[in-house]
Amino acid sequence: MAKQFSARLIFANDIPAKNAAVFVFDGNPAKTDARDVTLATCTTDATGRFTVAYEDTENPAYLQFCYQARNHEGVFSRAVRRAPKEIRLPEIEWLEFTPSEYGFKFVNNFPPFDLPDSLPKIPNLPVVSKNYGLCGGMSSAAYDYFLEGRMPSAPEVPESGSTLHKYLFKRALDTFGFFGENLLKVARWTLLPDGEANGVQRQTRLEWENIKRELDGEKAVVLTLIYRSAKSTKDLFNVIWDNHQVLAYGYTPRTDGMIDIHIYDSNFPGVNDAIVQAKKVSLNSNQGILEGLDCQEIIPSRRTIKVRGFFAMDYEKESPPEE
Repeated sequence: MAKQFSARLIFANDIPAKNAAVFVFDGNPAKTDARDVTLATCTTDATGRFTVAYEDTENPAYLQFCYQARNHEGVFSRAVRRAPKEIRLPEIEWLEFTPSEYGFKFVNNFPPFDLPDSLPKIPNLPVVSKNYGLCGGMSSAAYDYFLEGRMPSAPEVPESGSTLHKYLFKRALDTFGFFGENLLKVARWTLLPDGEANGVQRQTRLEWENIKRELDGEKAVVLTLIYRSAKSTKDLFNVIWDNHQVLAYGYTPRTDGMIDIHIYDSNFPGVNDAIVQAKKVSLNSNQGILEGLDCQEIIPSRRTIKVRGFFAMDYEKESPPEE
């Protein structure tokens, strides 16, 4: 009986395994002569997807994948009957994210529109009467596209209510957290002092350990950059939306002790050398000297701006719409 199986092959860090050779064997290839029992073969596409058609036999069919990872060849097998629609290889691949390729072609500047009644009412959300940004949505979406093995192609800001606009708006809301907990964290950090033991520089140093671990695992991280400082709750609502979100996709330790965190900033499309630069600073406390991070965002030949601190936002991948 003829059968067909379709799935997607990805690495452990969700990067598509493209151009991998896919074989279907009559039985476990580790226990048989693969040259004589091959039922079907194909190759994964740029998104890691494949479809194989084969004739069913008395033995259980096995999939075997031959792929390239980190400059070596890998082989991975599993039974077809236990294979999910997204098959994860047991190793990670290099995260070769390039903002000019996987970032959006347009600037993060959207025209005003009326909020749908179905969306949660967030105080002072600046989208009704003036232009606004969807930096968190664009950062998450750029990573979505990358993990799908696709590149955004829209040449300009999508029209309000279009499929792409709705997707970016939803992805922006996703970064706030299901109950808005991440937005509350933005508010708390905007109210924090700077050079104190419980201030934003110290909290950034603590956050960096988790962010660094994700980047070391070849995963990108959506970051909130705290630009502004608020002295009161009333002041907070005037400045909180002036903070920003970017996508960090790697870092480089410098010989002078600084750290260059490589980012995609949706305010500067096509810029591949944007960084958040972090420098260790000492903070006095009752427990002695604590370490903090003093930061700035550098867009070469464009601007350098003080970053009071940064932290990671929640991210769960989502398939982008067809443009």
